[in-house]
Amino acid sequence: GDTAGGASASGTAPPSTPTTTSESSRPAEGSPSTAIGPSSRPPDHTGSDDGSGGLEPVDDKLAAGIGKQVGEKRSVYGFAGATKQDKNGGAKKAIALRLEPLKEGLPSFERVLSEDRQSVTIGSRRGAVDIAVIDEAVSKKHCELSLIGIHGDLAVAITDTSTNGTFVNGKRVPAKGKRFRIRSGDRVEVKDSGLEDDFGWKCDFGHTVSFFTR
Repeated sequence: GDTAGGASASGTAPPSTPTTTSESSRPAEGSPSTAIGPSSRPPDHTGSDDGSGGLEPVDDKLAAGIGKQVGEKRSVYGFAGATKQDKNGGAKKAIALRLEPLKEGLPSFERVLSEDRQSVTIGSRRGAVDIAVIDEAVSKKHCELSLIGIHGDLAVAITDTSTNGTFVNGKRVPAKGKRFRIRSGDRVEVKDSGLEDDFGWKCDFGHTVSFFTR
């Protein structure tokens, strides 16, 4: 596969139910290990659907130097240095992300997003995405959830790279290839509800830390 590490599982369901594959990762020896699950602090966000009818675009001006390499690692979009390892505790800021399926047949997925592993991809191409969903309406690489920095803190953004659209709380992501901030509690769907309801996940995430082991 094109994605390093991890294990995948697949299953065949009745025709009305998608065949899906999910991939979760286990750190190899010498690689970072991560804290499990969100911290016990209250959630930072309660969803983007505030009645305004739109998603919050990520301001590119907040991300000077994006895409540059920091040593051998890619820096976090819009975040300058604050995820670096704490010399005292060996911990880095991170976000624990959990995707809970809205309907049967879709996989659940968990990952700790940090400087070392910054994104989760969803699409129909097995081996090239983290969550594979085999459906004619889903593009090979449909969308990506990624770690970003906004105003000195970590957040999560969604980028639509599909043909048929990605939907957050029932509203289509308004621009392809551009990052839009999402919040814990948001519903992300990869299929228009006019074709099928609840074809996606509820996003649950919170701040945590990741640790390096030797």
